Amino acid sequence: MIDDKIIQLAKKLHALAEQGDGGEKENALEMLQRLIQKHGITLESIIGEVKHRRNFVIKTTQHKFFFQVVASVIGEDYSYYQSKSNRRKIVLFLSDAEFIEIQAKFDFYVVAYEKDLKLFYLAFIHRNKLYAKQHENNQQSSKEQAPELTEDDLKIIDMMQGLKAHAFHKRLTH
Repeated sequence: MIDDKIIQLAKKLHALAEQGDGGEKENALEMLQRLIQKHGITLESIIGEVKHRRNFVIKTTQHKFFFQVVASVIGEDYSYYQSKSNRRKIVLFLSDAEFIEIQAKFDFYVVAYEKDLKLFYLAFIHRNKLYAKQHENNQQSSKEQAPELTEDDLKIIDMMQGLKAHAFHKRLTH
């Protein structure tokens, strides 16, 4: 196993060989080559994964959710910028593996999230009785039929039980 100090020195020499000027650049490159040969270091172990500019086009209403997925893949220490001409375009610098994982995770979870959000909406509506009032003759006919509950209906009922019912008090009288 290669000592971490040698890898750090190789990284510094590589950076100097990339960014230095004239003789400084040439000396750093020569020293780097000797270090690589002496210790059997690969260039990949020095450079690490190469990060590229990656563009994502995300609905503005999904930005917060998208950044949550990004953080779940690469942690909270990332930088990005947003296109001024297109608010939906988000640019990150990512490795190939990070890009693929973020894209796949977002595509998978955003569908599940939006489905659950629809169920939550219905649970909220029913918990707070915000549905349309029915006339008396419609209520009697609906009581005669007992529809089968679907899996989504059961989820809505579970959600309703966990929600607080909000009480609205009329401030105007007729």
